[in-house]
Amino acid sequence: MCISKNITLFLVSSICLLTINSCGQNMESYSDKPEEGLAAMLEQLSPEELAYVTQNLSSEEQKILTSGTFLNSPQNQSASINYRTKKVNIIDNGLGKVMYSVEVPENWQVRQNIHTSAYNGRLQTFQLDYLGPNGEMIRVVRPTTYQPQYGQQFQGTWNQLFYQSLNGIVQNINPGSIQRSQKPLTASSVRKAMNQSPGNYQGFEQSFSGIVNGQAIEGKASIVNMTNNMGGFILATLSISPKGLLGSTLTILDGMNGTVNSNSEAYRQALAHAGQRGLAASAAAHNQKMSQLYAKTNSMVQELRDLQSRDNADFSRNLRSSGTGYNGNPHTANDQFTDYLRDVYTIENPYSGIQEQVDSRYQYWFINAAGERRGTNDPNLDLTNVPGGTWKRAPRAGN
Repeated sequence: MCISKNITLFLVSSICLLTINSCGQNMESYSDKPEEGLAAMLEQLSPEELAYVTQNLSSEEQKILTSGTFLNSPQNQSASINYRTKKVNIIDNGLGKVMYSVEVPENWQVRQNIHTSAYNGRLQTFQLDYLGPNGEMIRVVRPTTYQPQYGQQFQGTWNQLFYQSLNGIVQNINPGSIQRSQKPLTASSVRKAMNQSPGNYQGFEQSFSGIVNGQAIEGKASIVNMTNNMGGFILATLSISPKGLLGSTLTILDGMNGTVNSNSEAYRQALAHAGQRGLAASAAAHNQKMSQLYAKTNSMVQELRDLQSRDNADFSRNLRSSGTGYNGNPHTANDQFTDYLRDVYTIENPYSGIQEQVDSRYQYWFINAAGERRGTNDPNLDLTNVPGGTWKRAPRAGN
């Protein structure tokens, strides 16, 4: 058949006329079954060209097209896509706000369960899947952070995230190698993030295969890795399709990425307020913890002080166990040790009986009735013999 692909695209886009001109093979044999002639032409198209064709058909034309046996054959199911779209709101149930809206094919379903705590702004639950009529799935992976300063790296974090996201869905996972790609950075939501949040953005893609419900599937991960001085952040989607449908699934994903409308000021404000409440709660918890720690520390210090006072009292009582010092004198061994530390010693006033501390440089002391004191180191000096005097020897306490 020598009909060019460009001409075929034009003819198929006018399928309601069902008038086909050939420059070679006679098409009259298909006049009674025009869908077979159409199928013969469509067989020459790639999945991308086929997707383009169906995207430009009206609903009535698509009905005619999809009624043919060609589009129902397993090898060409990538064309059986309804590109008429519907608007879907993605809702954060925790904050009760629309996060963003997106256009999805009419015959696709959305499974979502997103919950951010209104008390601290932390993401608690995240599930967002777009489900196609032929077993296709586009899964938005839970946004994930990692901290290189604590030894966490992009590759290890992504590997763990990859298997967690496919757990329970795909069996016998066979991942390909991760490859650098600029395509993930072209999504409108990513470009907006790049403008609003400075950082180093890298795009990656990773193909994989496996088994879902006993059937072979093929898939591709689209990954964005952003790093800045706060750490790393990973955004990703996983496209999963029966074999032969991945090309059209990726086409749908590209179309959806171009329709995301995230201008939800109410959601941004709710998220900011939740974050502020979280910071306030964190600060209050920190202050309470510090207050409790201070009270506990202060109590322990007071207990140590009380224990030390009790120990000192016990020590004094032990040294004063007899109640007296040498020769029944109340100047105890503890008192004498204190005198030694202060470089004094204690004498008893022979007139008042009161103990007094005197300079330890003199061994002998005398006190008269007027309270005057005299010290000497001469053992032969005896002021008590001074005529008319009132001097008396002051004995050393404890002797």
